[in-house]
Amino acid sequence: MPLKNLNLKTLLIISTLLFYTIFYFKFITDKNLTNYFIKSDFKVYYVAAQLAREGKIKDIYNDTIFYSKTLQNLNLYERGSRYLRFINFPIIAYFFIPFTYLSITDSYRLYTFLVLGIMCFGLIKLQKIYGSDIGIILISIPTPIFFGGMYYGQISPFIFLILILLLISLVKKNDKISGILSGLLIIKPQVLLLIPFVFIFSKKKKKYLFYTLITLLFYLAVNILIFGSKLFVQYFNYLLSHQIETHDGYLFNFFVFYKYIDIKIILFFTIISLAFAFYLINKKFKEGYDIKVLFPLIIIFGLIFNIHTTYNDLLFLLIPLFYFYSLKNLKYKFFMLLLMALVMIFSLTSFQFYSVSVLLLIAFLSLYHIKYLA
Repeated sequence: MPLKNLNLKTLLIISTLLFYTIFYFKFITDKNLTNYFIKSDFKVYYVAAQLAREGKIKDIYNDTIFYSKTLQNLNLYERGSRYLRFINFPIIAYFFIPFTYLSITDSYRLYTFLVLGIMCFGLIKLQKIYGSDIGIILISIPTPIFFGGMYYGQISPFIFLILILLLISLVKKNDKISGILSGLLIIKPQVLLLIPFVFIFSKKKKKYLFYTLITLLFYLAVNILIFGSKLFVQYFNYLLSHQIETHDGYLFNFFVFYKYIDIKIILFFTIISLAFAFYLINKKFKEGYDIKVLFPLIIIFGLIFNIHTTYNDLLFLLIPLFYFYSLKNLKYKFFMLLLMALVMIFSLTSFQFYSVSVLLLIAFLSLYHIKYLA
């Protein structure tokens, strides 16, 4: 294409893509890439995969052995790395085994490239769903949310893609695929919180439930075959002893003195709030609201009421953001541009302040939209 035929928008897109390419190349060739790996969650999957490869899968929930393996193979103690636990089902460790045949830096490069591709594919799918301008994709990419999904080496990008495919299947009223995809959310168990909301959108509810349960049972059966019959006892005891007390969910961050409040009170408040959210979504769906309007809301509710939401899960916010940007109402678009700026600003501040502020804003805008604009 002759240069004179290129309009300003096309030149902007090309230059932006070039910038991202250079940025990523600089990242993967950085001489300090090993330090990035050490600070990422990917090292946990890497060590778990090493244990699985050595036939020691039952040691992935043993803190002493796992920590020893981390220090022994990765020499992380001298680098001042913090210790992270493997909190996923055993089959996830097997997924990462191919990476253990590569060096630390090469495996990290490969995985970041893989998740980057998954996230970009997800953004393209979102663009097709909501008809957002290509510029919206470029606006979304530089956010800390997006690059955090790549840098931290988490499995959240896979859930991000599953959620997008789930939205597509719901729009197409394919309850079989919707059920299978809903069952796959168990890859990150806390995201299963969304299933009751997705159930509302299903057309043939028995069919949806059947394929959801079949997928869940199959996933659990495979993990039991891998780990043994004591999987549930050991895994859930491990979660209860190491995860619940961390209060990593956004809702818990609303309670400044949560350490002094009985967890039963907080969980009771969570259940009541979830029931209200379920009632609201169900009511609006029966009133004829489009799934494309309501699905972003269940993503927001899921992040707010989840008892273990991490920074990596903020990647899911790109789904409601794409929807919001597709709106024609200029007044509401102004709110969303402001929100995007706040997301980028607050992401540089403390986690609690960022999470509470951003999600309160998004929740407010969501309810505002549902009541007045849709």
